[in-house]
Amino acid sequence: MHGANENPQVEDSGRSSYDVRIAALETDVAVIRNSFATKDDIAALRAEMNAGFERLFALIYEFKLEVQTNLSEHREEFRTQLATHRYDFKVGLDEQRENFSAGLFSQREEFRAGLSKQREEFNAALSKQREEFNAALSKHSEAFNAALSKQREELNAALSKHSEAFNAALSKQREDFHAALSKQHEEFNMALSRQREDFHTALQETRMDLHRALMGHVWKLYGFASLLLGGVYYIARYVH
Repeated sequence: MHGANENPQVEDSGRSSYDVRIAALETDVAVIRNSFATKDDIAALRAEMNAGFERLFALIYEFKLEVQTNLSEHREEFRTQLATHRYDFKVGLDEQRENFSAGLFSQREEFRAGLSKQREEFNAALSKQREEFNAALSKHSEAFNAALSKQREELNAALSKHSEAFNAALSKQREDFHAALSKQHEEFNMALSRQREDFHTALQETRMDLHRALMGHVWKLYGFASLLLGGVYYIARYVH
């Protein structure tokens, strides 16, 4: 009787320990399932990664388009300013040429008017002298010839002096005009060269800044992609 009573107690103790082990195993399985990601979670993570990559590529493309637009605007502004400076220089040069031509024409007209006036005065004086000469020719032939020769020499000397002075003044004005024109041309070339150098310097600096910015974004993208690949590799390795 005593042995029969001990067998049910052993069976009950064995069943209870077995149930405890099964419950602990089920608990461990539930914990393991809750600790690891499912295939749906991995698919959602991949979708989020693809969407993030697409947004990142879109931002890079928009930044590239903005940079190209800014460069095109700077080039157009520089070309417009250069065309404006060229046009202003041509207009100023044409105005100076017209003013020089007008001044030269005016001086020629004044010289011709003065020469015509001198010729008229000389002809009037010569006519008067001829009348006097014809009236006093019989009495003062030798004295008249000597006085006429002296007057002719003085007239030629005066004409030569006026002609030399006019030629000297005209040559000086031409030299001054050519010197001023050369100086303005050199100043314009220097200003144009300075603007070209400033534009090339600014364009080079802009390129360097853009290159640094692009390299920084590329390195950030590379680090982010490496991190994502590490996470995917870790998940794929320990999930599957």
